[in-house]
Amino acid sequence: MIIILQNGYIIKLIPMKLQIKDISAVYINPDRFLERQNKMESWIHTVGLNSVTRIAYNETFPDRAITMNHAHKYALEQSENDVPFILFEDDATPMQPLPEYFEIPEEADLIYLGGSNYLSPTGNLRIEEYNEHFYRVYNMLSFHAVLFPNKKSVEKVINLLEKAIKDIKFNDITIANSSKENIFLVPKEGNYFFQDDYTSNVTKFYWKDVLNKFLK
Repeated sequence: MIIILQNGYIIKLIPMKLQIKDISAVYINPDRFLERQNKMESWIHTVGLNSVTRIAYNETFPDRAITMNHAHKYALEQSENDVPFILFEDDATPMQPLPEYFEIPEEADLIYLGGSNYLSPTGNLRIEEYNEHFYRVYNMLSFHAVLFPNKKSVEKVINLLEKAIKDIKFNDITIANSSKENIFLVPKEGNYFFQDDYTSNVTKFYWKDVLNKFLK
């Protein structure tokens, strides 16, 4: 964020221009999912990101939600000093090229680069105008491609994951439930990634095609 001062007063805040070439990629992939690893490796080095790190979280719990939450928490803890980065799940698949840069508002808690139009039990999904580049999103279940612009955003989501583990809920439900208090944004030109599995019917879409349904 660039602050322009006039006579000691803040008169303008300019969003941080975050170059894609300066953003790293982190993806979660247990060792037992070798086919998914091969698929991720087939494209993730080609999209212009700074570096790629695979994180293999292999511990499992009786409850699938708890396993996933621990995996995401572990990945964020391993990566929090390497911001900015995009956290991918290993079923993420590109939809369109990333732009050269994103202009990230200082107050943004995270940026979803992939979304879901599933009307979830967290409440009706909705988006609203935020600025010329982003919509603000509420109650969205999606976590397959998320940009963490700073350490504050990582720490906030780690805290939400700890709550999800305690409540035995999936991380995306707990995070969606916090969307009134936190500023979650989606690029107006997105989505950039979808989930190439049984959820592709609700994750493979562009925001411009669903505005009438979700824009409030």
